[in-house]
Amino acid sequence: MTEIAETSVYGFGNGSWVQPEPMCQESYRIHSRGFWFGDNPLKCSLPFVLVQIALITSITNSIHFFLRPLRQSKFVSEIIGGIILGPSVLGRSKKFMETVFPMEEKMLMNILSSLASIYFFFLAGVKMDTNSIVRPSVKAFKIGFACFLIPFGIMMFVNLKIRKLFWELGPEHFLFSVSMLISTTPLPNLAYTMNEFNLLTSELGKLAMSSAVVGDVVVYYIVTLYHVFCQESFFDSLRFAASLIAVFGFLLLILRPAVLRINRRTPEGRSVDQVYVVALLVGVLVLVFLCDMVGIMPTHGALLLGLIVPEGSSLGVAIVEKFETMVELFLLPFLVIHCGISTDVFKIQSMSSFAEFLFFLFTGFVGKMMATISISVFCNFSLQNAWFLGLIMNIRGIIDIATFIRWKENTMVNEQAFTVLVLTAVLSTAVVTPLLTIFYKPPRYFAERIRGSIQDARPYSEFQILSCVHNDQDVHPMITLLEASHPNKDSPLSVYVLNLIELIGRSLAVVSGPSEQETATCHQPTGSKQHIEGAFRNYADNSDGLVNVQSFTVIAPYKNMHEDICSLAHQKSATLIIMPFHNNDAIMGGKVGALSSLNHNLIAVAPCSVGILVYRNHGVHHSSLHSDIYLNVALIFIGGADDREALAYVNRMSESPKLRITVIRFQLSHNINGDQDEKQLDDSIVREFRLKNMNNERVTYQEVEVEVEDIEKLLTAMSALQNDIGYDLLIVGRGDWTNGDGMDGREHPELGLLVSHMLREDFDRGWSYILVVQRCGLHLDGNRRPNLPSSIANLKPNLPSSIAKLKPNFPSSIAKLKPNFPSSIAKLKPNFPSSIAKLKPWNIGF
Repeated sequence: MTEIAETSVYGFGNGSWVQPEPMCQESYRIHSRGFWFGDNPLKCSLPFVLVQIALITSITNSIHFFLRPLRQSKFVSEIIGGIILGPSVLGRSKKFMETVFPMEEKMLMNILSSLASIYFFFLAGVKMDTNSIVRPSVKAFKIGFACFLIPFGIMMFVNLKIRKLFWELGPEHFLFSVSMLISTTPLPNLAYTMNEFNLLTSELGKLAMSSAVVGDVVVYYIVTLYHVFCQESFFDSLRFAASLIAVFGFLLLILRPAVLRINRRTPEGRSVDQVYVVALLVGVLVLVFLCDMVGIMPTHGALLLGLIVPEGSSLGVAIVEKFETMVELFLLPFLVIHCGISTDVFKIQSMSSFAEFLFFLFTGFVGKMMATISISVFCNFSLQNAWFLGLIMNIRGIIDIATFIRWKENTMVNEQAFTVLVLTAVLSTAVVTPLLTIFYKPPRYFAERIRGSIQDARPYSEFQILSCVHNDQDVHPMITLLEASHPNKDSPLSVYVLNLIELIGRSLAVVSGPSEQETATCHQPTGSKQHIEGAFRNYADNSDGLVNVQSFTVIAPYKNMHEDICSLAHQKSATLIIMPFHNNDAIMGGKVGALSSLNHNLIAVAPCSVGILVYRNHGVHHSSLHSDIYLNVALIFIGGADDREALAYVNRMSESPKLRITVIRFQLSHNINGDQDEKQLDDSIVREFRLKNMNNERVTYQEVEVEVEDIEKLLTAMSALQNDIGYDLLIVGRGDWTNGDGMDGREHPELGLLVSHMLREDFDRGWSYILVVQRCGLHLDGNRRPNLPSSIANLKPNLPSSIAKLKPNFPSSIAKLKPNFPSSIAKLKPNFPSSIAKLKPWNIGF
């Protein structure tokens, strides 16, 4: 049985309107009866949809596999895949098009493509930072406004010179709309690409996204005013304006308070009720229907509904986590297919029109580039960074493709102009991303410039610590370690508490200081945040002025979060970064792998020493500033730069009257570092530590000779010592040595070989805390920087005061130091007397 289906869509070609002929088609069927019953599955909707999804997914992923080494984005691969399936390549075969993209199934594909656009705009609104819309920074406002206004003005000027294109490419307002789109940089496009290439937390990435928001807002204002004042009559304009006011009023006065109430009623640490998520997703369709009914663009209605959901809120996070994957993997492929089968390079027939239109688009891209460079240099950016920012602002994406499709459906653009627009968007992104990722390197100056360490810290100055926490469970172990760091009048603690939050449910990465906390995180769950800040504030208030605490918040993807941590540590000249270690997926919501990568990335580029704090959740003495209860601390010293840094930290702790410290040095049967100079540095720092604490009854030093063939024997020797006396805090250098068989075998690479073995269930010796210390000096490639020159430079100024004690080893050490000795002395001579006057005997070597 067949039925007559007459389409109401009108086509636009050669300046005239043409109504397609009615077509006969077979009644729609969803399921196939089966191949064995003589039924063609591709004649039914469900198998047809599944085949299309599988086809576009496999083709785009295959293309991206080959283009990824060329630094191409997923967007470029997706559009190329759609074009290959379209009439430009495979679609040239009539049999292929009739089989894979039959006319009777195009309606379903168009509906799914429209749903993809609607929900993509909705999710973009959910993740958009409303604070950047209402209160943009001065730089972002200047750059965003100039990047829109200047290229728009240039394109409209060129528009006046090539007005004949109006009738060849589209209606009279077509070039005006194209100028508006090319002059702006949609935020979702930018966020998608920046996240893909790990530039979301870079300085230019943040500024570009903030500037893009400004440009988007300006464009939406202009488009809204255009639709209001360009109606056919005054009463039509009034009706349209009244519809807009009604929609805005419904969203702001009814829906937004309801959404905020849902967030307030959701208990801390609990996910939002599924009913609210489903209701909001269905509400998108209802609002889009109402907007379409009164003449408002459906995608704009979805965007407005997304904007009323606070970014980063529990409801916003739930929507993004539950629905974003389905949109990207199931719905967006239909948008790509729709774009691909609508793009036909063989429709480009008028080369003069093609060249003029291409020149028109080119002026927009160049104008935006020049505008960005000019205003960035005016804002005191370097010419190089201004050039990179100009490249970023020319990135195109899914928003552009969805807009092109809507123009084509509304007959605002013919097939030739549509093809040129799609190819230009793909080409601009294909050119920009390789240039950006190859030549722009985020300023990882913290890994190459001034590097702080505990050994290099001045004795009479603030001890700067960057304390990072993921949740309130990290607070007590962190405060216990800070208290053990012995804040005193000569060297108080300056603690920067960094609350680390994963970027979910929002587009913009955020680093907020104390004065920006409320603004930046007002939509975050407040219970845990208030507990963290309150605990550290209470600790500082009870420290008699010996501890100063400042709170910061970082909201970023875990894969890029280490850059924000290192940047803040560099700004604050931190001596030590303390990171918590988590190994329980149930507690951390399945994010243990991401947190482990974060710690490993951090120790690779940190500008100072890093301590990884492992909390074993055993009983521990809860010491306080006004308590006499001791905390038993043990240091395992094997040798190397990390162990020396750990000993320098324990050296600071040894002055605390509330700690009982045991330093256990394992004299191994062979030198694990394979460097006699390193061995002498180890001997020197241990000797000076023992001299300083010679009369300190709370400090114990032990040496244990161990015949070590593998890690197990060393662990056995350590467990024998632990059985004699219980230690609350164990401090270990991370080290870079491997097992006896040449394999490191580390389950947790950020902790090092020794501690990784200690965390096994069969080696539970009751330690409550383990602090793994990594001295700065590990490059991104994992190779240790030589610490010998800096160590020797630090030891030379103290040589005269300690020469009497080092006399037995003096000749051999002098022989090794002789090549660098004269130049070092020449450099140190002017400051030598003052440094000697300031140093106390017990500070030698630290």
